[in-house]
Amino acid sequence: MRFDSDMELCVKKHSKKRYIGIYTILFLIVSLAVFFSFILQKRSLVCTVDGESQYVVYLRYMGQYIRDTVSGFFHGNFHLRQFDFSIGIGDDIGAIVRFHPLDFLAALVPASFAEGIYAVILLLRFYLAGLAFSAYAYASPSFIYADREKAGVFPAWQNVLSGSLVYVFGGYMLIRVTNHPTYAAPFIVLPLLLLGMERVVAEKGSLLFILSVFLGFWSNYYFMYICSIALLVYALLRYPEIVKEHRFRSFPHYAGRLILLYLVGLMMSMATFLPAMLRYRGSYRLSQTSEMQSLWLYADKRRYVAWFLNLISPYQSSGNGLDLNFAVVVLPALAVLFTKRYRRRRTLRASLLLELAALLVPVFGYIFAGMNNENNRWMFLIALSLGMCCVTVIDDFADLKGASLRNVLLVSFLFLAGTAAERVLKRPNRYNEAGTAELLAFLLLLLVLRRMKASREAVRTAVLAAVIISTGINGFLTYAPEGGNRTAAFQPAGDTTQKYEKLDRRAAAWIPDNRFYRVDAADVRHGLENSAEYFGYNSIGMYNSILNTHLIRTLLDENNAGLDAVTQVHDLDGRPVAGNLAHVKYYIAGAGNEGKVPYGFEKREDLSDLSASTAVYENQNLLSAGFTSDSFITWANYQKLSDIEKEWVKLDAVVLPEEDSALADKLRAEGLREVEKPSASIKTESLKSPDLSGGQGQLSFQAGKGTCSFLRLKALTGAGTSEELTITSEGIRTTVRIRSSRDVYTLGRKDYLINLGYNAEDRARAVTLIFSGHGARSLDAAELVSVSMDAYESRVRALNEEALQNEQIEDGLLTGTITNKETKLAVFTVAAQRGWTLYVDGKKTDPDTFDGMYLGTLLRPGTHEIRLQYHTPGLRAGAVCALFGLIVFMLAALRQKKKEHEKEMRSDL
Repeated sequence: MRFDSDMELCVKKHSKKRYIGIYTILFLIVSLAVFFSFILQKRSLVCTVDGESQYVVYLRYMGQYIRDTVSGFFHGNFHLRQFDFSIGIGDDIGAIVRFHPLDFLAALVPASFAEGIYAVILLLRFYLAGLAFSAYAYASPSFIYADREKAGVFPAWQNVLSGSLVYVFGGYMLIRVTNHPTYAAPFIVLPLLLLGMERVVAEKGSLLFILSVFLGFWSNYYFMYICSIALLVYALLRYPEIVKEHRFRSFPHYAGRLILLYLVGLMMSMATFLPAMLRYRGSYRLSQTSEMQSLWLYADKRRYVAWFLNLISPYQSSGNGLDLNFAVVVLPALAVLFTKRYRRRRTLRASLLLELAALLVPVFGYIFAGMNNENNRWMFLIALSLGMCCVTVIDDFADLKGASLRNVLLVSFLFLAGTAAERVLKRPNRYNEAGTAELLAFLLLLLVLRRMKASREAVRTAVLAAVIISTGINGFLTYAPEGGNRTAAFQPAGDTTQKYEKLDRRAAAWIPDNRFYRVDAADVRHGLENSAEYFGYNSIGMYNSILNTHLIRTLLDENNAGLDAVTQVHDLDGRPVAGNLAHVKYYIAGAGNEGKVPYGFEKREDLSDLSASTAVYENQNLLSAGFTSDSFITWANYQKLSDIEKEWVKLDAVVLPEEDSALADKLRAEGLREVEKPSASIKTESLKSPDLSGGQGQLSFQAGKGTCSFLRLKALTGAGTSEELTITSEGIRTTVRIRSSRDVYTLGRKDYLINLGYNAEDRARAVTLIFSGHGARSLDAAELVSVSMDAYESRVRALNEEALQNEQIEDGLLTGTITNKETKLAVFTVAAQRGWTLYVDGKKTDPDTFDGMYLGTLLRPGTHEIRLQYHTPGLRAGAVCALFGLIVFMLAALRQKKKEHEKEMRSDL
């Protein structure tokens, strides 16, 4: 390492390889300290809910998908599979194959190593985030060190290491990113994006900027949306420092060039970004169903103080994802930054002021969340600014005096006072007290260094050591049982995939039936909805950020308890009509849930060896994958029905699309029968409402022979924002989550309808309600809904009379023939979504959406060849845009290489 002769001033830029080596060693040491509790507790890095249920399953799936695709290419099969019926009720591959660059590593290991490669990729994300920060800190010193760049001056390597540790090991990374690994994407992209912009305006080339935009949209368009807002603000703040003269006249060129290059990177990402955006734009998540809080003031006023205390305290959250928890150096560094008002630090100060102010006003969280619900997933912006603050200010600690010293002591006093006040007024908080101890120790270190008149080199090394120790303490108090015990939220090591292997539902993958069908199961619990993707069978359940919009709306219309949230479908609650429409041929129920088996299913004794703890039941009245009907009900009449009537009417008639009066008129003219209500006998009677004050209640009723019973709980509210309600009866156990209007995942549900199964005989029945939380609850009324199953089989047979024959159904394709003597409506067991194309007798036809969620069409008399084929919406157009963007990028690369060559030639002369 070669230092400048004036060691008190700065350090010359040293070997990149040497810095990377030091950074790598230090990263490994700090990571071992931070995550050591995982080793002691024998825990994996897979979080129990989101990691286990989504990310590790998707990573495993993606690895297998890439291996299968590459193998197919080598064997001459160049077809790119775009759809999979095992994803929920059937969905685009892009729903779970996200193409984050590091996730491609999953293709290098067998599926059985999913947990291991998951951990490797997570740690790689941490590692690369620190390297990206280091590159930005080293290569963009102009607004920190002013004109020193011309002299070859760069920040000290110790300071960059300190800043990178602050950036990488803050609370957001330790708590949120370990739960949602994709949240690490902007930590890698943002520093490169800003560095790329600096290189563009400094006339050093545009390739890094274009690649950073491409990488951002390719990795995660949501976080790139936040990064783009940050880029806009950053570019505006930097403009007065970059352009010294004719600013008004120069701005169009400054902005236009950045916008043009940004668009090139965006176009390069279109092959993945456009399909993803089209999917999101058509999703149910755009519907605002939760109760909006004030956008200007937080309801919980503690948040206005909590962020300050939690800035350097371990583990504590200031509300709704606001996990700061940085190393102790951050608080004194902020005090010095805002004391020494150097012009060269103006952009950094302005950025931090804007970001810290944004913590105090909910509207900024609302904007960063895409104008949906307020959250704080933008904490990586603060992390970057605070990391750069440390890089900038640490050298000033060597000359701590006057106003700087007073302000450091002042903010320290305010922190100590806040912790003391909390101890007196509320209760001791060990995390804030740990932050206090760290702060006092760091202040003592600074004062000792000041008294010793230590050199800047000694101060840099001492501060780096303090950051390492503080980071280790924060990690321990976050994860260890003696602290926040965060490791308890992670799966035992080696048990992640084993938990799936032990599921009762694994039997679905072993059923010896080669035809197309779906499998449903009893009481699927949150966290394991994606077992179908894991095992590769067709089902309904899914846990994902975006689900099929038509599925959610239909299950809401029918008040199906299997729909838990905008992100979760557990099952179909064992409801016979809903299951039959979904072509559920097999049902799996474990011990204690035999009563949940839908009407018309019989136990397959020959399949009892598939699982010792569960049984497989087969549908004896299976509705065809493509049935026809000569009756219809308009959407307006459909909406007049009760929840249970909306489901049962679909055995009598096809529900027409919303706002399609022209189709209804056409069907009337064709002579099809119009229906206004279901033919099934449906009776509703009031039950005595239970007392819920003790957290549980009981109901009793007399069930009639040959009926399916449903319990309707009207205007039920639970304790707090959400809580679980478990309903038990004879051979039935169902769990639903009661969500208030404040819950971000609420469906706006007020009534709950729970299937209590089929009654073969008249009998007295009892139902127990058990709530998981504590607090006040309310229930307006309890009702028993009884549906007669008389003529159920005959109605199914009528729909199957002229059904799809010779069907061939595979991922993304349905073919077969239908022969109908009269004009009928055909309904296929394919969930409606963009991308499907229908061909009838070789002619392309726009499919309709029938029964709320299935594709269908009108067929006139005759024999018809049916072909439904799926292509990812936006993929072709996106690929064309990506190709054009790639060509522009290559031209830019050639131009940059030519300019560099000319520059070298001039220097040689």
